[in-house]
Amino acid sequence: MAVEYYGIDTETYNQGGMGLKSIQIYGEKEQKYIAITPDIVHASDEKIRYHLLDELFNFFETRENDAVFYFFNLTFDFSQMEKYFVERYEQSEEFHLKKGECNILQSPNRMYSVKFRTKIGGRLICFYDLWLLTASSLNASAKAFVGDTKIFIDDKNFEKAVPSPTEQKYAMKDAELTFKLAMALKDIHGFDLTEKITIGARSLALFDEVIKSDGDGIDIAGMRCPTPGPSAKNIHEYFEFKPKDKRIFELMLRRSTRGGICQAFRTGIFKKCIHIDIHSAHPSQMVKLIPYGPMLEEKPEGAYDAVVYPDGVFVLKPGGLKMMSFTSKANCLRYQYISENEPGILVEDFALDGSYGIWQDEYDLIISQYDFIGDIKKYYFRSRIDPRLSSLVKTLYHGKETAEGVRRNVYKDLLNSLYGKFLTRPDGEKIAYTIEDGKVLRRKEKDDTRKPVALPLGSWIATQTRVQLMSTVLKVKGHNKNLLYCDTDSLIFREYDGWEEDIPIGDSLGDWGIESRPEKVNIVGPKTYQEVIDGVTKTKCAGLSHSVSDLIPFGELKDGYETTRLKAERDKDTLAISLNERPFTVSTKPQLYKGGH
Repeated sequence: MAVEYYGIDTETYNQGGMGLKSIQIYGEKEQKYIAITPDIVHASDEKIRYHLLDELFNFFETRENDAVFYFFNLTFDFSQMEKYFVERYEQSEEFHLKKGECNILQSPNRMYSVKFRTKIGGRLICFYDLWLLTASSLNASAKAFVGDTKIFIDDKNFEKAVPSPTEQKYAMKDAELTFKLAMALKDIHGFDLTEKITIGARSLALFDEVIKSDGDGIDIAGMRCPTPGPSAKNIHEYFEFKPKDKRIFELMLRRSTRGGICQAFRTGIFKKCIHIDIHSAHPSQMVKLIPYGPMLEEKPEGAYDAVVYPDGVFVLKPGGLKMMSFTSKANCLRYQYISENEPGILVEDFALDGSYGIWQDEYDLIISQYDFIGDIKKYYFRSRIDPRLSSLVKTLYHGKETAEGVRRNVYKDLLNSLYGKFLTRPDGEKIAYTIEDGKVLRRKEKDDTRKPVALPLGSWIATQTRVQLMSTVLKVKGHNKNLLYCDTDSLIFREYDGWEEDIPIGDSLGDWGIESRPEKVNIVGPKTYQEVIDGVTKTKCAGLSHSVSDLIPFGELKDGYETTRLKAERDKDTLAISLNERPFTVSTKPQLYKGGH
């Protein structure tokens, strides 16, 4: 049976009410515009919404074939029809659906896909999100892959009214671009990006293809990706993990897995600075000797790596650099020593109890800055340079370096998300629905269906990036004067004579490169700073988009600075998400910049 493909988009109004203004659908042979009409313009927001959605789902029911509808930001668009949808379709945990059944795949913060069968013809209808693949704006994505752009209008604060011809033209263009973008992404240098829901799932699928290849290689990023070395049936076999190993990894390594280090060494305004970052920091670690196989109590022959489990206390040496933080409140309470710990704060002292693991390279770096009194226990992994993983990383890096715009971002995201998939947790949260007294209730539930991939490798990669960052931090001469800021894979310091001898700059995967040479820098705190580059102020402020933050004059950004931003908020009754202007106060506290705004 043939499959029909469409681009679909919604527009909402936020003047005179809060609701659905139009739904636009674009296919190669059929287009449809569903919008407020004069006979319903004065109805309630809910009645207008249901009227438009009735027409939309009638369109679904009239499909002669199975159909795929591509959205750009499914999370927002589906929220406009979420309550309606749940009221009318029976939910199923199965993917083999019967007439009138649906499967909604989402986390509390992100919608991934919706699949359902129409009630009359039993056609399978699928909703997929292109934004999760390109991670950029529709305009930038379409420009890169389609060579076309949106229609721009002056005011997107749409009124509750019959759409004007300009609004209709604007809206239908978005649906058209979404359709054309999907068709382009279905054939990007030899692989179909739309086969998987997210860029992370696609990156793991690519690695799976590389692992199973018979040695002839596969086409990726416009070039042949060689596949040297032995093939395997799956990733776990390839890394020589067994089911019992995965349980041990979760028990021994999950609690101590950490992300990047973000630290403002000094605050204030500084002149003539250097901002450097690592070329593809996390991916570059994957072409080195990597850990594989089971966790061993005895040191193996040949190349190996070790995880150290300290039982004792750490106290920062005089003049030492803080390198340790804990991400959960539970760990802060468990491991505090003299000083109180807070999540995300780099600490001066802490006490470990033998259950927290630190990879050997980072442990050596930490004890160069902290005094330690206690005992340690070590566990070992064999290590090797992995030819297939290295080949994939280098091929995607080639795609990133030779492409431009959003095409470059796609390869960059494929590179970075592969590391993220190695850290997949075995449990998480999902959304479930109930209908009580005619009202749809949306609630969080545990999701224990996830399959861990390669936790030791994911944990080790993050460690190696931290080691590369902090080893370089220690090379900056005159810490008290020159060292300003670091974040995961980047470093800002004042320029001084001979700095390039201390920190070699290169163009290859894993080398340090110059991000910028700002004339002035305003360091406010973690995730919060400004740079003046060629006379233009660029601002990074967690919680604010660049369209808002780059309007803040240089030097005015500070802790407590007040501005406004558009915030996505879900209505508890309609379940629809709307963008509302809300006040925003800059805060450099970790519990805020890590997502609790």
